[in-house]
Amino acid sequence: MYRRKESSRIITLGAHAQRGNKLIQTTSHMREMVSDLEEHLKKESVPSSLREEYEEEVEKNRQLESEVEHLQQELFKKQGHREGGPAKGLQAYDGMSQLALKKLLRTLEKEKVEVEWELKEIEWRLDQEASAVSKATEEREAIRDRLAQLKSQSQVGSHQ
Repeated sequence: MYRRKESSRIITLGAHAQRGNKLIQTTSHMREMVSDLEEHLKKESVPSSLREEYEEEVEKNRQLESEVEHLQQELFKKQGHREGGPAKGLQAYDGMSQLALKKLLRTLEKEKVEVEWELKEIEWRLDQEASAVSKATEEREAIRDRLAQLKSQSQVGSHQ
């Protein structure tokens, strides 16, 4: 199951990388167009339609660069800040001998048992605390009822 999740994550990262590559290509194309337009602007007076097109291209370029940067950051986060990406983490197990893998498995199973035991202990403590809170709430309500009863008796007594 872990491999399936990891492979789907790799596929997702691949899709992000492809999208990023497309954006990089588009950005470089846009840069070329911008430089061509800038050269054209320098050589002769340009009609307003070309100036508007130039300004639109510059704005698109800014947006694409921003999107490329965002996708690169997202890709970096999804790779878990590991060098070489998620596949690199799995490759660490590929080189291990069967004996080493069995030893690692036993260690992980021991850790799992310890964590399960800690979880049961925490659940027990929570049950104890819940019981104590419930008991304190009941006692508080009983005291509040008793105080209300005494208050009503003292008001009846003071009116007589």
